[in-house]
Amino acid sequence: MGIPFLDIYFCPFLKSQKTFHFSKTLNFPSYVGTIFSQKNQNSPFFPTYSRGSSASVFKLKNNIYYLSYLCIFKLYNKSMTDPVVLYSKEGFIFTRNEKNNYSLSFSIQNNSIVLSKIIDFNLIKLIYDLNNDVYEKYDMNIINENEATANLLMKHLFKDLGLPQHFCYVHINKIVEENNIKFISQTIKHEIPERMPTNAELMPIKNMVCNCRIITPHQMEFICKIQFENSILIPEVIEKLAGLILRKIFNRVKQFIENIRI
Repeated sequence: MGIPFLDIYFCPFLKSQKTFHFSKTLNFPSYVGTIFSQKNQNSPFFPTYSRGSSASVFKLKNNIYYLSYLCIFKLYNKSMTDPVVLYSKEGFIFTRNEKNNYSLSFSIQNNSIVLSKIIDFNLIKLIYDLNNDVYEKYDMNIINENEATANLLMKHLFKDLGLPQHFCYVHINKIVEENNIKFISQTIKHEIPERMPTNAELMPIKNMVCNCRIITPHQMEFICKIQFENSILIPEVIEKLAGLILRKIFNRVKQFIENIRI
């Protein structure tokens, strides 16, 4: 039996406050409310809905001039257990393995350097330095050569979708194995990093494991697996947007490393 989830579609709408009636009644389960937290009720397109015999009603809360999209929600009884490739381009693959469980993979090759020698905690700083249009703030505390804490504040990329700004705050362990360098990240929940915006929310990552597999001294395959908390619901449109952003982030890192010449 598939797990129902929310799929988001967009269409243009006029600038004034309106109520939209759909010809077919949609029976919304209780988890719809988990997408829109109390913080997000100020979003200009936060919906109110009612169940009726002939129509379900969505109403925009505020008069709007600048908003260009109306979210129309559809429910599907769709299986979340089978792997689904959400984004694939030029060797970068982002996959949903099952509900709230994702993986991304890509490879790097540079015949001028031994890649394993540059795979350390400085790689996280490189990700930030190359992606200032994605990340707003970065801070890392290297405890020793195999342990560190890091926090990254993302820019408010999904503001127009009514979603809050997010940050990551993780404890990272580096494990060196034969032909593999592994980074295991666990979210730090008991404290908030300094200078975080008041309304920013901790990204609900349960754990993240990144394997940097050594194929040859000059070629590596990166496979990162990310598990989000089971209590959240991630719409497919957000999954696909995440795939686009992740590809942008890691493609820049890949190009930078592949163009190093010594």
